[in-house]
Amino acid sequence: MTVVYKPNLHHQYRPARRSSNLKVSSLLVCGFILIASATSLLADEDVAPVAKPMIGRLPAAKILFLGNSITLHGPAPNIGWTGNWGMAASEEGNDYVHLVTDRVAAASGQKPQIKVKNIADFERGYETYDLVAGLKEELEFHADIVIVAIGENASEPTTDESKSAYSKAFAALLTILRQSGEPKVFVRSSFWANATKDSIMQQAAMDADVTFVDIAKLGSDESNMARSERQIEHAGVAGHPGDKGMKEIADAIFTAIQCEAGLDPQHQQLIGYTVMRTDLPGGRHANIRTMRAHVMNSDGTNAHEIASELITEPDAWTQFAGWSPDGKTAIVARGWQSPENAAIEEERKEFHFTQDGWLLDSYLVDVATGMTQNVTSVDRVSFYNGGLFFWPGDASKLGFTALIDGNSHPFRMDLDGHNKTDLTSGSSQFTYGFTSSRDGRRIAYHKNYQIHLADADGSNATLIETGNPFNFGPTWSPDGEWVLFVSGEHYNCHPHIVRANGTGLKKLADRNGYRGVMEFLDVPDFHGGSSDTPVWSVDSKSVFYTAKVGENVELFTVNLNGEIIQLTKSPEGTLHYHPQPSADGKQLLYGCRQNGIRQLCVMQLSDGTQTTMTSMTTGHAAIWPHWQPQ
Repeated sequence: MTVVYKPNLHHQYRPARRSSNLKVSSLLVCGFILIASATSLLADEDVAPVAKPMIGRLPAAKILFLGNSITLHGPAPNIGWTGNWGMAASEEGNDYVHLVTDRVAAASGQKPQIKVKNIADFERGYETYDLVAGLKEELEFHADIVIVAIGENASEPTTDESKSAYSKAFAALLTILRQSGEPKVFVRSSFWANATKDSIMQQAAMDADVTFVDIAKLGSDESNMARSERQIEHAGVAGHPGDKGMKEIADAIFTAIQCEAGLDPQHQQLIGYTVMRTDLPGGRHANIRTMRAHVMNSDGTNAHEIASELITEPDAWTQFAGWSPDGKTAIVARGWQSPENAAIEEERKEFHFTQDGWLLDSYLVDVATGMTQNVTSVDRVSFYNGGLFFWPGDASKLGFTALIDGNSHPFRMDLDGHNKTDLTSGSSQFTYGFTSSRDGRRIAYHKNYQIHLADADGSNATLIETGNPFNFGPTWSPDGEWVLFVSGEHYNCHPHIVRANGTGLKKLADRNGYRGVMEFLDVPDFHGGSSDTPVWSVDSKSVFYTAKVGENVELFTVNLNGEIIQLTKSPEGTLHYHPQPSADGKQLLYGCRQNGIRQLCVMQLSDGTQTTMTSMTTGHAAIWPHWQPQ
């Protein structure tokens, strides 16, 4: 049987071919992975219903991990290893075992029970290893999913006799695992690829009708090694997978799980975000110029850059800024600043916007084809055009904000960039925070930090009298009944709401001394960070926001009656920011800074389970997340 499959960006999966005497009735084609499995072809009515958390059609309440030091290694002071998790992840949560567990929890809605065992003794003595006695507790665990990650410690078989012995031992391992609760078994190839051992394990997997996951390319990529991420004295430890390598292994295994579950990882919901450096010397611009727009699957897999063709010159960058309502088009800001202008800004400690020194445009990027369209350059009104969004209720219109003569103006235009209309024409006041109600009939913005509500064409503008000098970031509730914003003093402002007709002004909560900005650089930044504003829940009944608790910034939710629930209670020094609820209201996507590193995380709102979606290392950040509409 000849199998054709598509390569992934970073790794590739090989299907487990069946022995010639086993009839193949059909194949499950799943994007770039193809798995032949008789048990996966059962009709739904042949499978007894189970009261377990599921990923697609696959029960996922219990996971058994069997491996070697990459899976679990206790402290070994003689080699400088102090962890008690997969060598050589920087911390427990970054090894592949815990990353896979987090992915399963996010997909099934419940954290699975796990059992982890190092079976390096089997690798080194497979001919005499007593499987029944050695795996007694593991077999009694009756896992739904079993991950077998071994091979690196086994001596390479060089004779027909030794190859046969390794094949029989590995086949016996798979047989006894499959007989204990009928789990779905996944066998991954060696991280340090070995053609002989890997081919034997692959054939055994095929014969046993289990899934083989080929990660052969990962061990040849130096960036996947722990030594590429941090200084490690012991060469053996340094040669193990680091955080990036562990994530690649986890991505490969979880993608195989998805496919076995009948899901297509190539058609997952996406998350758009931005990756950048945070600690480069030279100030703000030296780091801003490294920004690149990215997308990843909603389970954290297949992260990659988009719109890279927009980086056509030095000192240019891209930033992920939003989605079209149908989720097919991404909004990407493309910026450029001259080094000379950046030097002026660093010297003056303020922005210096000039036509010669700056260029910012907003692009539409077709996710499927990668085609880009610079809609703000059509009938250009400014050299600085941001805040692009699709006009609610009118698929033919876009909104954006342009900088004109030092003042910010909200615009509406056609989908192709023509017929740009200034909604505050003639105003000499700074207008920003421009948004539209969900029906497209009303707009909100702040002018000189005072909130205004108006009709979609800019007419009938109403000033919301708060009595506070600083009012910022108005957003409409999904039902169009309320507008949410922060109000107070600059760097001491709090969530407020007002009805769409301008009445019913109310303070919802206090941020307890939180300045309301997230510093996203590790070098001095004259601008002071990124605004961290509250957001609506999808049912318009509550608001997600961030506030200080001690030295932390934690996530909270508050309903319209002012009843507050704290969502996170984190280790000291943790900062949360930029919350974004999923369209179904079940998950919350947000930024989280722990141990000095800025990651993206997802919380299951039903039980508070948190999953770290990215694996940034020191000096790098993943920020400004956006759920793809479904």
